[in-house]
Amino acid sequence: DAPLCMDHECLAPPEEGCESSSECDGDEPVCHPQSGECVGCVSNRDCGPSAPFCEHEEWSCVECLVDAHCPSSVPICEEGTCVECTEDEHCPEGFQCGDLACEPE
Repeated sequence: DAPLCMDHECLAPPEEGCESSSECDGDEPVCHPQSGECVGCVSNRDCGPSAPFCEHEEWSCVECLVDAHCPSSVPICEEGTCVECTEDEHCPEGFQCGDLACEPE
């Protein structure tokens, strides 16, 4: 088998597990070239419009990786999801953060 290249590094195919994404399906449709495990993604190209970024700890598609990926209405990236707040200081005066959203005090 030819080596796979990822992030400018060529890797030998895994000794165990999947060798190609055709062996994967469902929520984990992509074969990770280093681990041989079926995962959600290995790059942003594997993700769709609702969760366009590949998070490289869990190898899953997420809505955001950093705050800059979020719209102004939900400007905080919290564990891959855009939310309104994570602490009271993110909310306007008279509101507090509860369940990742600003609520009246």
